[in-house]
Amino acid sequence: MKNLRLILILTIIVFMPTVIYAAPAESIMSDNLQDMKREALSKIDILACLDNGGIIKSVCMLGMPACVHTHNDAGKECSSSAECQGDCRVEGVFLDSGTKAIGSCSVDSDPCGCFQLIESGVAEFALCVD
Repeated sequence: MKNLRLILILTIIVFMPTVIYAAPAESIMSDNLQDMKREALSKIDILACLDNGGIIKSVCMLGMPACVHTHNDAGKECSSSAECQGDCRVEGVFLDSGTKAIGSCSVDSDPCGCFQLIESGVAEFALCVD
């Protein structure tokens, strides 16, 4: 099993996109982004992530690597994040802040996207996190 994990780690590192054909300025920005992605990946304890049921996934608009865990209570109806492994939220159609609301427990620990937290049965401001 450790050999399989090592192969997975090497595959992620080797096949992470490193060459993008673009104009010189875009190439420099792309190189910097690739450096940032490599640095972020180097800070992740990949084996611990996998051992704890997580996956290495590109998140947010820049596609930074992160260890993402799926929540067991994903989709469960909730009125506060205290009832969930992650957040209690509404996604897609947003409510006015301060409106009474029921949400559902977040699917995973990916921090990015547009959503509205529900706390104490009340909708908070809608957020878009990148």
